[in-house]
Amino acid sequence: RNTTLVFLDQFLEITSMLPSDRFYGMPERGAPFARSMEHIKMPLFAHDNFPSPIGQNINLYSSQPFYMVVENNGDAHGVMIYNSNAMEVYLAPEPSVTLRAMGGIFDMYFFLGPTPLSVTKQLTDVIGKPFLPPYWSIGFHLCRYGYKSTEDTRETFSRNWEKGLPMDVQWQDIDYMDQKLIFTIDSDKFDGLKEFVESVQEKGVKYVIIVDPAVGYKKGFDVYERGHYEDVYIKNITGEDIIGKVWPGETVFPDFTNIKTHAWWKMEMIGFHDDLPYDGIWLDMNEPA
Repeated sequence: RNTTLVFLDQFLEITSMLPSDRFYGMPERGAPFARSMEHIKMPLFAHDNFPSPIGQNINLYSSQPFYMVVENNGDAHGVMIYNSNAMEVYLAPEPSVTLRAMGGIFDMYFFLGPTPLSVTKQLTDVIGKPFLPPYWSIGFHLCRYGYKSTEDTRETFSRNWEKGLPMDVQWQDIDYMDQKLIFTIDSDKFDGLKEFVESVQEKGVKYVIIVDPAVGYKKGFDVYERGHYEDVYIKNITGEDIIGKVWPGETVFPDFTNIKTHAWWKMEMIGFHDDLPYDGIWLDMNEPA
């Protein structure tokens, strides 16, 4: 059968025949869970797109370089390619899969199953296990973007509570922040937010806030200044802080590969908890996208 193997400094390609056309995984797309094998090309490139209609094959947030194939008798195997270069996968109806990368090496892991569950276990033996979530996190959640104020949030919560709808968690999107800056509260529109949160928690309901690990690049902004003093931001090749753009405009990005960043981030989280006693955080925009 036709297969290829290319190994150059700036281009790698390997093609393999598959025992089944039931192919799952690789990058997140606006497509069915089982991938089409009709000459589909999918770049592994995380992109901050809105979910697209099925069939447009647009890349979304996630880019896991792993796939699983399930055979007609239920046997399964998985493959992961570990490569930090730009990659794409091409699916053809033979059925076959072609993996391409713009450099690096073929650092590949093969998981022999033989069941989908055992393939998943073998994968997580390599990449790490998910943590056990708190019981309340798998309950009933109330979450939306667009709460205009503390009072708007309270009214929405109260309507649901008074109707007897099950509620375990109330979420708060970015609306609560001052100018979309992390670890801040809009003291005008969201005055009294702490008291509202405490009243929610008295009912046994948990409270989750959104946090974006992109710090507004604003001189005098205390969160930025503390991080700058601790030297915790990602730098470019000349040693200067990389400046990008997220919700508040120009931003810098914490370097979580730096052990000092862990202590700084923990300090900011604890300090903000004194102002707003959250039970959990929604870590948003935490991936290169």
